Amino acid sequence: MMTPKQRRNIILGLSLALLLFFLLIIWFLLPKQKSGTEIPKEVPTTVPVTTSPYTTEQLQVEKETRMQASGVIAASKLFVERYGSYSNEANFQNVKDVLSLMSEKFRAATEKDLLAKVAPKGYFGVTTRVVTASVVTQDETKGTAVIDLSTQRVEENGSAQNTITKYQDIQLTFVKESGVWKVDSATWR
Repeated sequence: MMTPKQRRNIILGLSLALLLFFLLIIWFLLPKQKSGTEIPKEVPTTVPVTTSPYTTEQLQVEKETRMQASGVIAASKLFVERYGSYSNEANFQNVKDVLSLMSEKFRAATEKDLLAKVAPKGYFGVTTRVVTASVVTQDETKGTAVIDLSTQRVEENGSAQNTITKYQDIQLTFVKESGVWKVDSATWR
């Protein structure tokens, strides 16, 4: 009867032998290059020209649309991660930090709400991270946009060891004020 150590040694030896066998096969099957005797293949000097089905104007409009959408999405991510993160020890600093990103109407309503809020006793904190963001609508001429974001929110209650992870969606509406996109509302779902 073999001991476990003997079985392990036999399996290890067979594995090494099999590995060496495959390496030898690969070494023999690889093509060998002879030094200096191989003639270089001719490289084509012309690059095939591809034509786009879109006009230059259409491509420029698409580029501008994507750049504008990416600006609103970047602003959305920044706003939501700060707005949705909270610690009762910071006295609502998360919301105060994003007041400058809010429209005048939303800012006034938020400041009024902050005056009435009282932080709970005992430690409570939430860390929010944006998972995905997508533009629902965006109208440059009207200066409005709607962005849907999915977030991961980690809540700590009492201590860092007592955590709950939740996934929550939020919808932001934007308006343009003085040529700058501002958050006009934020609705958690």
